[in-house]
Amino acid sequence: MTMTPVNIERGVRQVLNDVTLSPAALDTPSESPLDAVGIDSVGMIDLIYRIEEQFGIQIPDEDVTPDNFASIASLVNLVSRKCSN
Repeated sequence: MTMTPVNIERGVRQVLNDVTLSPAALDTPSESPLDAVGIDSVGMIDLIYRIEEQFGIQIPDEDVTPDNFASIASLVNLVSRKCSN
């Protein structure tokens, strides 16, 4: 998969769907908080692991911040930055 912004967002949404088992992750507005699609503190650990695996990136502890995980859009931005490194 070519890492375009659209493909990254699709991939992030698919991971969210896989973690939450909620189809809402596929079409919830990008600015929605992650808890709106069912991510809680326990799900966050699974989400980080699966994002790293899906995109072949590492998300170090210092990047696990409320700003980076505030919404679907902020998570997509984090993944985009990591994929371009």
